[in-house]
Amino acid sequence: MMELTQHLSVPTQIDFLKVSSYGSGTSTSGRSTSSSIRPGTLLEKNVLIVDDVVDSGLTLKAVRELFRTRNCKSIRLAAMLDKKERRLVKMVPDYYGFVIPDEFVVGFGLDYNEDYRTLPYVGILKRSVYEK
Repeated sequence: MMELTQHLSVPTQIDFLKVSSYGSGTSTSGRSTSSSIRPGTLLEKNVLIVDDVVDSGLTLKAVRELFRTRNCKSIRLAAMLDKKERRLVKMVPDYYGFVIPDEFVVGFGLDYNEDYRTLPYVGILKRSVYEK
């Protein structure tokens, strides 16, 4: 998020919504859990939803639908990584950094079971770490 904000040239307010469908696994459960959005905070606002990885698309679709109920002026989607091979629903981010293969990646904020998040790069996690 910090890297992204360095390139924004308009006044910006940032809020965080914790959403997850992975839990401690390496694949989506198909169900998203999230914290709540304060009522009225998005009314007539231009919203950029930022995600780390667009994978199945299920979580981002659910978040976008939630934001649509908040009467936003506009909603755009951005992701650092786009894993197109795993898409289960039609979900195309408006902006993305890189298209990646169907591998589980960690680093630069991405984690596996809360580990590897602080690596200064994005790398593929060896299957031997999570397939025990």
